[in-house]
Amino acid sequence: MLLKKVVLGLIFLMTFHSSAKSQTTKTTIGGQSVSKYSSEYQNYSVPSYGYVRRYYENGAWHYYVNGSLLDYNYFGSLKTITSSATFDVGKVGGLGRMETDQKFALIWQAFRESHTLNSEGRFTPSNRANTPANKLALYEFAYFVSEARPAISINSIEKCPRCSGRRVRTGFTPAGAVGEVPCEECNAFGSIAKQENFALIISGPMPLRPKLEELIKEGMVPDPASKTPPPPPAPARPFPEQNKPKDMTPPARPAEPIVERSTRELTPEERYSSAKAKAEAGDAQAQYELGLFYAQDFERTVALDYFEAFSWTKKAALKNHRMAQRLLAKFYELGRGTDRNLEEAIKWNRSAALLGCKQSQRWMGQMYHTSFQGGKVYEDFIKKDISNLSEAYAWFLLGTEKSIPTRPDIKTATSEELAFGPALTPRDYSFEIATQTTSEGERDNVAKNPSFNRAISDSAKSRYANLQAESADYMKANRPR
Repeated sequence: MLLKKVVLGLIFLMTFHSSAKSQTTKTTIGGQSVSKYSSEYQNYSVPSYGYVRRYYENGAWHYYVNGSLLDYNYFGSLKTITSSATFDVGKVGGLGRMETDQKFALIWQAFRESHTLNSEGRFTPSNRANTPANKLALYEFAYFVSEARPAISINSIEKCPRCSGRRVRTGFTPAGAVGEVPCEECNAFGSIAKQENFALIISGPMPLRPKLEELIKEGMVPDPASKTPPPPPAPARPFPEQNKPKDMTPPARPAEPIVERSTRELTPEERYSSAKAKAEAGDAQAQYELGLFYAQDFERTVALDYFEAFSWTKKAALKNHRMAQRLLAKFYELGRGTDRNLEEAIKWNRSAALLGCKQSQRWMGQMYHTSFQGGKVYEDFIKKDISNLSEAYAWFLLGTEKSIPTRPDIKTATSEELAFGPALTPRDYSFEIATQTTSEGERDNVAKNPSFNRAISDSAKSRYANLQAESADYMKANRPR
């Protein structure tokens, strides 16, 4: 069923275009007809209605509607309606569900513009990525949603319902007479801004995960075999006889034994064998990586086996490995390799969050925020209460802390990172770094809630300070073993 639904969503995406119409003129941008109007209040032209894309260019955020650059002053002056919801990719097209094909098409397009496939065939954040709308990318997207629970924001500009886009409405003029007055709902711009924030999840059967070889064959991932090795360095040119230094003889030193150093990178099968041997010897990092192998969350070397994955991951989690605790929490949350147990999911995510896992810190914030918005998943543990807003804001603040040391090379952990905890796999490192930024947007969404007042803000900041102290004490008392 999921396969059918995502393919329908992909087909819809390829044929989707905005149906919004303008009441004035049209122009052509990049071969496409785009509705435009000239504002009588400002001396610039902007697209009237359409979907907004945001890109970071030259040190600043820029907004585009239908391919045309949008003046931020215009966008910022509009009345903005913000909504947040959980979007289940596995329920797309279901009767009575909010997960429509249209919404999925927009989410999928926004995701492709902000994520790209790396050399291992896994999605990583990337600005203006332009990932092709290939079905294999769609299948990998399903696994990315399952593993990372990403958040996607869809911005749009719509016609003002108060004045029907006319910018004026009937009302009392300053003279007290009935006449046309500027519409205060849209600041006399004729349109309003709408921001929809979706926390992505996926339920139900999963499609078959594409293999790296398939992605390479489709041109989705570059073929490493096609890379031309750099030319060898040119030999040093000898000095001309007349310019040769008087003494070129190097100082004598004892002969050193010749040691052959192999630069060959291990194959996935060799990495699995190495991880298994170390895991059986009790190494927590290897136990975690072995769990990733069996969950196909690392490299697809062995058959998918969630029971083995759960067993090895729990061994590492009990040794205070924060990323293993995050993975164990996901197994409990989804019921993979064990019975579904939301209480255990909360317990292990909270522990991982206090040990510094950014993804778990964000997860804690999401749990409190969605519960406040009426989410039923954790209602047996988190009651809907105004205090959930301050708790969510505090966890998101913790998640935005830039506490993950930056690596000069994505595959090499720094000494600062190793002092912080076990070395992150390259994939975990990318997720942790990206989550710091993603949490910023979700923190701001909490602050935009109409119920988020000064008292809640002060309470959230106080709670954040307490979480910082609790996390520091927890790290000292639960060092990785």
